[in-house]
Amino acid sequence: MAEDFDPCILAGDGITLSLFRTDDVEELNRIINENRDYLAGWLNVIGNPSTRNEVHQFIRNNQNNCRDALSENYRSHPGFELAIRMEGEVVGMIGYQGIHWLNRLTALGYWVVPAHQGKGIVTKSCSALVNYTYRKLKLNRIEIQCAEDNPASMGVPERLGFHHEALLAEVERRGEDFVSHHLYRMLRRDWEK
Repeated sequence: MAEDFDPCILAGDGITLSLFRTDDVEELNRIINENRDYLAGWLNVIGNPSTRNEVHQFIRNNQNNCRDALSENYRSHPGFELAIRMEGEVVGMIGYQGIHWLNRLTALGYWVVPAHQGKGIVTKSCSALVNYTYRKLKLNRIEIQCAEDNPASMGVPERLGFHHEALLAEVERRGEDFVSHHLYRMLRRDWEK
């Protein structure tokens, strides 16, 4: 089953979520370099690639992680990222920040470049991935953490009906400072309602 796992998810309004391909290297490298300061916190999740070769390696590793995502050999899987495409153009990234198969839970992370913010792209993408997660992966719990100084990001789980579960004190390091995160969760039973 894992060998044919290659998600392509329609999120509506010209938005698709799909695995990064090797021919996305130039576009993703350009997006990262043009928006490096803005994306600093999110790039740590994918290894903060700074060269074309590092972006290419990220894509290859990500493809392998996706291919292995449903393998029964994993009690806990590192997760993988999907490109958010608007009319075919890569405008962001969304993905699983680890999949814990034993406990049937995952955490989602996402970003979209500033030029495409405020259009509902992240909310639609997150909604589509939540539905996919419960239908295809059959998980029980999805978490989203949002930095307390990022109200736009917090609006996504709130609009989708996630429950605010906690404020996690100083969990993200930014330079010499630490930022707290709001923890949101959705359980399968909440989604089914």
